[in-house]
Amino acid sequence: MSLEKMEMQRIEDQKSREKELVENDLFQSLSSFREGPRTSYKSDHGIAKSEDFSSNQGKEQLKIIEPYYESELPMVRSASIVKFIHTPRFFKTPRRESTQLREDAFIAKNRPFLKANKYFNTNETSKLEETDPVWLKQKGDNFYKVGDYLAAINAYSLAIEKDQTFFKAYMNRSLCYLIIDEPNLCIHDCTQALNVIHQKARDMMKEELETLRTKLLARMSSAYCKIGNLLSINLALANMQEASSIKPSCDLIANDMKSIQRFKKAMILKMEGDVAFGSNRLDTSLELYNKAISEDSSIMQAYSNRSAVYFYKSLYDDCIKDCTLVLESLRQSCLSPKMTQIPPIGGIPPQGSQSREAMVKICLSRRALSYEMTNQTKYAIRDLEMLSKL
Repeated sequence: MSLEKMEMQRIEDQKSREKELVENDLFQSLSSFREGPRTSYKSDHGIAKSEDFSSNQGKEQLKIIEPYYESELPMVRSASIVKFIHTPRFFKTPRRESTQLREDAFIAKNRPFLKANKYFNTNETSKLEETDPVWLKQKGDNFYKVGDYLAAINAYSLAIEKDQTFFKAYMNRSLCYLIIDEPNLCIHDCTQALNVIHQKARDMMKEELETLRTKLLARMSSAYCKIGNLLSINLALANMQEASSIKPSCDLIANDMKSIQRFKKAMILKMEGDVAFGSNRLDTSLELYNKAISEDSSIMQAYSNRSAVYFYKSLYDDCIKDCTLVLESLRQSCLSPKMTQIPPIGGIPPQGSQSREAMVKICLSRRALSYEMTNQTKYAIRDLEMLSKL
């Protein structure tokens, strides 16, 4: 113990000596300030004062004061007006990335009715190719081929603005409207194209005229079927009958006619099933949905509604099967190549449409509840996680 005390004492003595050396060096540096001349400066009021740094043996903290320099004040700048030119914008709200897709979709869907808006009628000089409707139509075709239907609609709309008798732009834009699930706009464009074709009938060959009219009538029939009520289905049949009268030997038109007739019967049965389900007649609604599906198996709404009947009847396994069938059909349609022809009559809603999104959410939530009721919690959690990502 005595050795440890001696060692500790030695360390303390060493620290004291080093501290004393440092203090002596500091006092010597301070003494050089004490021996120097006094520093004069001006106070805030311009009165000369002096500072003596030799007080209290240099142990007090030195206060360094910057001298006051008198200088002339700069001249006041003259007033001026600064003009800011903002990027022109159709909507009154600020531009946000979260709303960009919805805004582009709105403009694309309503582009034919926005001609008078100053946003689309600037006085700036445009490039030569941007005033050529044929070039704009070709640009729209390129967008269509890569699946950018909204951009294609914008290009076709510009082509129509440059030449309102350009029926090919109307035809191509109507197909884009049909793909993005805007049947009313598709019907409007098909009607406009038919009117223009009727005016130019004298300048066309008979075969070309018949082909164009048949194609437009068939497209209008598909659009009417997508609306889904009985009145629109009857209009679809009327258009298809007119197309059949133009080309009675066309097998495609005959097949489409039969498809629309089956679709009409299936939709009537499905609507009757909806009424029965709404009045809590579950057995009757189930029978009607089964008949609708046997009449036209491509109507996904019938499968989705039948799954609701199964759920309320506590037939959870059958509910899971119907929901899985709908979801798998929608998934397979996403994996298929880009749509380059008229979409099928009725059946699966188009990609990106609100009806398709609603169908996916309903089937996922209903299947998750059915899994939970059958103690398949793992699969229920999987479906709920998928639902939360939509």
